[in-house]
Amino acid sequence: MWAAYNPYFHTLHPFNETLGPKDLKKQVKNYAISQGEAILGDADFNGEKINVSITAICEMADPKSIKNSVSKEIHLGTILKIKDIISNSIEVEVHPDYIERDENGKRIVGKYNPNSLIHRLCGAVIVDDVPYPVRILVKEFRGVSSG
Repeated sequence: MWAAYNPYFHTLHPFNETLGPKDLKKQVKNYAISQGEAILGDADFNGEKINVSITAICEMADPKSIKNSVSKEIHLGTILKIKDIISNSIEVEVHPDYIERDENGKRIVGKYNPNSLIHRLCGAVIVDDVPYPVRILVKEFRGVSSG
């Protein structure tokens, strides 16, 4: 299924993986700002524009995001190619933006933000001839998409 597009990239990235979460986010944010349109801005997805914001890039450096990845190195490396990955992903799910959860973290059916939708995209990268799936959540706000 991932054969549609697999961007090759080296896992070399400019981030110091040994930094604490706060400092790593700051480093990722500063790098993204310095790279400008290469990382931030609109990614084309099936003719739609998805805005890759500085907030979204910083969330990629969040420990909660990183812990679900195969490796921190590969996860951080995807930041450098996020617009390409988005542009070549497939949409696998759309659901309301659930805003209320019970004490166990499960969403309460019927409680959602009527002004937004969540789109789940799946893409892939290949590192050293090994394919890795990439999951991306996009929040759509009334006529505007933001990654």
